[in-house]
Amino acid sequence: MFLFLSFGFNSCFLFSNKPVDPKTEEPSLPIFNDNPVVKSIISGKIEETSGLVASRNQKDCIWVHEDSGNPPGLHLIGTDGSYKKFIPFNGVNRDWEDIAIGPGPLDGTTYIYIGDIGDNPEKYGEYAIYRFPEPTAFQKEVNDYETIKFKYPGGISYDSEALLLDPKTKDLYIITKIQFNVKVFKLAFPQALNQFITAEYLGEIPYFQITAGDISSDGTEILLKNYIAVYYWKRKATETVFQTLSRFRDVGVPYIRENQGEAIGWDLSANGLYTLSENGLTPEPTPLYYYFKK
Repeated sequence: MFLFLSFGFNSCFLFSNKPVDPKTEEPSLPIFNDNPVVKSIISGKIEETSGLVASRNQKDCIWVHEDSGNPPGLHLIGTDGSYKKFIPFNGVNRDWEDIAIGPGPLDGTTYIYIGDIGDNPEKYGEYAIYRFPEPTAFQKEVNDYETIKFKYPGGISYDSEALLLDPKTKDLYIITKIQFNVKVFKLAFPQALNQFITAEYLGEIPYFQITAGDISSDGTEILLKNYIAVYYWKRKATETVFQTLSRFRDVGVPYIRENQGEAIGWDLSANGLYTLSENGLTPEPTPLYYYFKK
């Protein structure tokens, strides 16, 4: 939730819908509509949005969470902006910064992963990702969950706001925020639950202030965002997630700059993406943006 002035590497290309070199453009790359569908979230319901994912078991709905200082739990909103309910989480929200959804330990079950990975002062040294089956329509709270506890190599502390789940491998990826070239770490599946895991350092990518990310449900399309831009990659069949992110982004998605945009997520079929911002304690409703593919 901590805000800096944001710059992205290769910032002169941030708002282009096309790759820099047209010779490298692939026919399969999408073009996103630059006039998103906009819906308003009722003011006062969700003030500090930090992550969102499209629900798999509740039609036309999105799960949203807030970051530090807010009750642990999930808000359910409709894609039309309507507020559905809040489901308390029987655990701690030290600084929840991103959320992912997809496969997990039990085949056929959809899991939610919440990254308690924020660390503005970079002092904690220990971090957690909470994993549990996606709540059902009639569920009133989350009591049963698993905790994936991890540290960074060398005991170094990092402030991170992006959590990615690779649905092909069930590996988790954490991307740091404030380095000029952000760092990428991996927690390989199956993640141990009875001890702290040391996250595997994969390397750096030339971006800054990454606040959120998401991978499509088929694992082939990847999004990252900061406060001023959204980046898109089409993953090749032979690539790992990190190999994809190490390339220059394929598409710069149109993006209306938000008050403090820290949440992004694909819709169910990756036909478009949603973004949602912190409200900033303004009296105006917070807009939910949907950028769809042409």
